[in-house]
Amino acid sequence: MSTVVKQQKAKNKDISYYCNLIIVLLFMFGFGYLPPFGELTQLGMHTLGIFIGMLWGWSAIGFIWPSLLGLIAVGLTGFMSIQAAFAAGFSDSSTMMVFFMFVFTDYMNRTGVCRSIACWFISRKIAVGRPWIFVFMLLISSYIIGGSTSPLASTLIGWSVFYEVCEVLGFKKYEKFPVLMIVGIVYAGILGGTVVPFRPIAAVVLNGVNGVTGTVCDPLIFALVGLVVSMVNLVAFVLMCKYIFKPDVKGLASNEDSFAHYRENKMTREEKVAGIALILVLLANFLPSILPASWGITVFLSKFTMTSIFAAVLMILDAVKIKGQGFADIAAAFHTGVQWPTILMLVSSVPLAAMMKSEESGVNALFVQIIMQLLDGAGPFMIGVIFLTFVCILTQFAHNLILAIVLSPILANVALTMGFDPYPIAILLSFICNCGFATPGASVCGAVLFGNKEWLPTITGYKYCFLLVVITLIIVCLLGIPFVNLLF
Repeated sequence: MSTVVKQQKAKNKDISYYCNLIIVLLFMFGFGYLPPFGELTQLGMHTLGIFIGMLWGWSAIGFIWPSLLGLIAVGLTGFMSIQAAFAAGFSDSSTMMVFFMFVFTDYMNRTGVCRSIACWFISRKIAVGRPWIFVFMLLISSYIIGGSTSPLASTLIGWSVFYEVCEVLGFKKYEKFPVLMIVGIVYAGILGGTVVPFRPIAAVVLNGVNGVTGTVCDPLIFALVGLVVSMVNLVAFVLMCKYIFKPDVKGLASNEDSFAHYRENKMTREEKVAGIALILVLLANFLPSILPASWGITVFLSKFTMTSIFAAVLMILDAVKIKGQGFADIAAAFHTGVQWPTILMLVSSVPLAAMMKSEESGVNALFVQIIMQLLDGAGPFMIGVIFLTFVCILTQFAHNLILAIVLSPILANVALTMGFDPYPIAILLSFICNCGFATPGASVCGAVLFGNKEWLPTITGYKYCFLLVVITLIIVCLLGIPFVNLLF
């Protein structure tokens, strides 16, 4: 590429950047002076302008400065001070929970336990000479890593293991089977992340509903719904690969035990400790829902939130030392594990969400009115179908975490207005928002997936991803809605 062409591309990039910057500024600081409409007040116009400006900035520019500018814009409306906006965002329970979850995830990845999990699954003798058992084992390892750490971690680890599989068995880039697995590993990790209520999207959805209703969702019911619906989706993907897409898997049909050496791997002390730490986190979250409320351990654990559980486990890992050596380098996990752009996005969303929920702005009332008109005359099942379909489409083009923050309190208010329990649909709202990956702007996983151009042709990626999203929505509606209603 010539120097002139490079300079022109750089110039065009700069022009695009500053055009988007101007658009963000116009929405954040100009939209609020337009005449109000519908249920909106003048404060509501400012709120809507800041919301659109932040969305535009997050989609076209990045997360950091649009988030910080959004906090300042909220403070300039008079709804709260700039200092109060920053304080509200950084002290919010969702922000703190996601912060500690990032640290814990980084610690887990540093130990190597996640890669050991993936290698353990693909080396099982039951998968030798059975291509689709091998595929299921590969995907279930990503599923487990996605649920226990993060879908992003499961994607990167799953891909690295799969690249080794391709090298050993002779699969080439852009062949149908590798392409399906590149997409499938991301999908499996996302599905795993729908099961536990302390993933970021689940946390903000449940906190959003809790903030309106003052009630809490049973984490065991949340996990059960996520487990059943996600496993049906995972099995459906494997069956689609085998019977519809029909890739060439002859390399896996051989009776040669190509990955036997993984069975000889022994877990290190760090990996064992990480496994115990993960079990402690899970038990602390789920035992209060299982054990009798009068038991001492139940009373003790009920004093902890998901945030404090993560913090307590990290504290133990950092405090306990044997022969002068700590169990884990938690300081390093704090240093490298926190995804600050995502944290800032959450921080800026908190005071904005407060403005949207405020009666002074009328934004929430406007959204509730629009949704009520869409759902007018619909029964409980169709309410779920319409709402989830709307969210499923929207989350493929707008960042899924932001939609979860915005839509969860709106869902709660609609539920209170219409007289039904919001948690059944809230659980499925979390599930659908997690499944935003069909475009680069839908989520972090979507951006990483479509950024892997070395293995995934862009058009093919869109084809498979949108098809998977449609299948997921169908299963969620036909299975998820009746199942979750049985539990409430």
